[in-house]
Amino acid sequence: MNLLLFESEEIGNPLRRGDERYEHIRTILKSVPGDVLEAGIVNGPRGRVMIRETGIDAIKYDFVPGEAEEPPLKGLTMIIGCPRPPTARRLVKDLVTLGVGRLLFTDTDLNEKSYLQAKFWRDGLNEGAAREGAMQGKSTRIPPMDRYFSLNRALESLPGGETRLVPDLTDGPTLLQVLGSSLPEGATVAAAVGPERGWTDREREMLASRGFLPVSLGPRVLRTESAAVMTAGAILMALS
Repeated sequence: MNLLLFESEEIGNPLRRGDERYEHIRTILKSVPGDVLEAGIVNGPRGRVMIRETGIDAIKYDFVPGEAEEPPLKGLTMIIGCPRPPTARRLVKDLVTLGVGRLLFTDTDLNEKSYLQAKFWRDGLNEGAAREGAMQGKSTRIPPMDRYFSLNRALESLPGGETRLVPDLTDGPTLLQVLGSSLPEGATVAAAVGPERGWTDREREMLASRGFLPVSLGPRVLRTESAAVMTAGAILMALS
């Protein structure tokens, strides 16, 4: 946790025992009154908190916003065939840490239909994972995160004008070759990563009809989690 992150309505309220931020300050940082820590407001300014009191049940602090505006997220939308909830949690955290601009999780022909209706999505646990990722990445920015119960609807939600890529087992160009030769200045990108069992031929045809270019990540068969993080990392570096 490299940045303490607060919702705007939390500012001024003590951090109570059991809150992960309380535990981090007390157990990991072992902060004492007078210590100053980096902090920020979700999708708002970054600043500092000064610890006023570290009690057994609560930590009291003062928040002072900084003057510099937090940099915006990069123009990368990741479309992901929804994995199992534990994998989805890690994936949300990692992709937010990297700085992805938007996350779309979609049902597919081959993934379990129950995944998108799991407790992770119903009870706001996905939002907690996103906040963890932002704190790890030392940013206040949390990207929009949406669920779609069909790939077609996920694709319809794209604004248009972006470079569209789909990592897949293909003899075509590699992701790095495309990124090194095809991205214009100020480009935005949408990348579609399939579920653990991959895209079906029907879905590949749908993606192709919407302008998605198949790109290779190499000869190995990757898990959704690995493919998504590898794809996002390469694209975000190219957009820097």
